[in-house]
Amino acid sequence: SSSSSSSSLSSSSSSSSSTAAAAAAGQGIPKADDVPVVVGMFWAIFDQLSDVMKKKVLVFVTGTDRLPLGGVKELNMVIQSGGSNTANLPSAHTCFNTLILPEY
Repeated sequence: SSSSSSSSLSSSSSSSSSTAAAAAAGQGIPKADDVPVVVGMFWAIFDQLSDVMKKKVLVFVTGTDRLPLGGVKELNMVIQSGGSNTANLPSAHTCFNTLILPEY
């Protein structure tokens, strides 16, 4: 069942990247009904962070504090399920701009 723990929490990778771009651009929390609760909670918290803390999240997920040349709209960030084991901490695959969130 490792495939279920690595499945994307968003409905598609393109909606995931547009959701990431919208939230990172300060456009608020995604309103889609198909967004899992943990993803909505992440964006709700992210939206309240200072710019310094948002930059730290960017470094955690991407490995760099710089946005792509084309700006935030070019950042293809994916949020994936880390499974239901609440003892796990969030992790990231920086080469793929992927955040792994346990389903707390």
